[in-house]
Amino acid sequence: MKVVKIQTYKNSLIFSFVEQEKLDTNLTIITTRINLEELVFSAQYILKNKKLVIKFLEEIILKNKITKITIADYELFDIVIDLISKLKIITHLQLRDKTVLTYNDCLKIINIKHLKKLTCYSLPLFMLEKLDNNNLDVKLYSEEFYLSNFFIDNKFNNYADIYYAKTIIIDHDMKDEDYNDFDTFLEINKYLKEIYLYYYDKEIISKLIDKLYEVNIKNIKFKIYQQEDDSKVLNDIGVYLNKNKVKKRNYTFKIIYSKEYISKNLFKQLTFTNLKMCALIMISILLVGISFKIYYDYKSNQEIDDIYDMLDIMEDIEVEEGNENQQMDAAEQQKVVEALTEDYEKLLAINSDTVGWIKVNNTNVNYPVVQTTDNEYYLNYNFYKKRNYNGWVFMDYRNSIEEINDNTIIYGHNGTMFGSLKNTLKERWYTNSNNHIISFNTLYGQLRYKIFAIYVTTPDFDYLVNNYKSKTNFENFLAEVKQRSIYNFNVDVTSNDKILTLSTCAENGAKRIVIHAKLI
Repeated sequence: MKVVKIQTYKNSLIFSFVEQEKLDTNLTIITTRINLEELVFSAQYILKNKKLVIKFLEEIILKNKITKITIADYELFDIVIDLISKLKIITHLQLRDKTVLTYNDCLKIINIKHLKKLTCYSLPLFMLEKLDNNNLDVKLYSEEFYLSNFFIDNKFNNYADIYYAKTIIIDHDMKDEDYNDFDTFLEINKYLKEIYLYYYDKEIISKLIDKLYEVNIKNIKFKIYQQEDDSKVLNDIGVYLNKNKVKKRNYTFKIIYSKEYISKNLFKQLTFTNLKMCALIMISILLVGISFKIYYDYKSNQEIDDIYDMLDIMEDIEVEEGNENQQMDAAEQQKVVEALTEDYEKLLAINSDTVGWIKVNNTNVNYPVVQTTDNEYYLNYNFYKKRNYNGWVFMDYRNSIEEINDNTIIYGHNGTMFGSLKNTLKERWYTNSNNHIISFNTLYGQLRYKIFAIYVTTPDFDYLVNNYKSKTNFENFLAEVKQRSIYNFNVDVTSNDKILTLSTCAENGAKRIVIHAKLI
């Protein structure tokens, strides 16, 4: 029979499976072998007598000054992890065989707070950052990270990529490892809205629906890219739409036709009358859309003007680089404080979420800033908490204005609110030193930030971390964004500084315009 052998070697306790014809688990026999360098138990005995086995192990560990446990066979992982959680002196876990740890394995290891070091063959790449953030030193035998096609196609390189992903793509046939990683994705992710299928297979969609349904994820849009005859896909979609799971969770399906398919099929079926009708409909929809945009832009600008008219001082904030260190006398300071206090009382009376006022020179950015409990609400609501597609300028819900974080993040739509930030990408703007200072007055003080980086990036670059776990991580991030900057601002910035980040969309959401400035 297969039994568990526990051996001591130097400062290690080694767990492995061995074959033995017969195992006597009589308590007397086991107790008499406690001083030997080798113990043998059945797995069932360990599970049923865990407290007693832990006492045996504690005596061996203390006697031999052991701090490390080695698992020779991955099958023992769950049993040994359960034991280690009670053995506080153990700080190092090693796995010998060539097993790639799973996401759930990593979570179990993270939950053992006294572990400080992990040695194994490999693990999911996106978990390295999370393990590091929990002060766990990780050493891998393999330099190769094993990722499924699902993770590779979606470029999931770290935990944040998975957590914030709103869309995923299926571009290959799904194997067992792909479905396992999809399960892991669903455990971590909070924002999924759309699934793009460049590779279509009925079984794949059925399995995805089952998994989404099982974890109660709702309102998912399936977008299927059509390249050949659509009869099979259309028939399949008809079947999906009639399923109770699809109806209960409100899953929808849309076929996106390739240019080749459209040119070969759809235009053949359209008459001249059809084309005219389609053109009229499209023009009508376009005109309605433009009308709504003009109306909401007008309303947004009117609301901003109303706020300016109400206040006496905030809209007049102007900061030049040469004045950044200029000191005011006590009387001037008191006058500014009283004016700001009065203005904030007016703003708070309208919106209790007000946390400050931001000004960026030679742009339209000169607005009160709000903050709520998520980063979604003010994407669709204005300062008066009325629905408006322009939204409002808001601070990341994780940030604090009382205790300034490493990175204070402020968002705004690339329309009425932050649309003029595109000016910062022009040479005549970023080479003008008068534009390099951003003012962000809060309820707790007048803050000035000096720009050190401006760049355009894709959403997969993670610049939205409000506090860094280590100075090294922060310094690496600062070096990265300075390298990405379109202009060298010659500003020294270190991990001891506090920074401000302004973020808005560009190119219809495909890119981000990002500005970083340090507190001065």
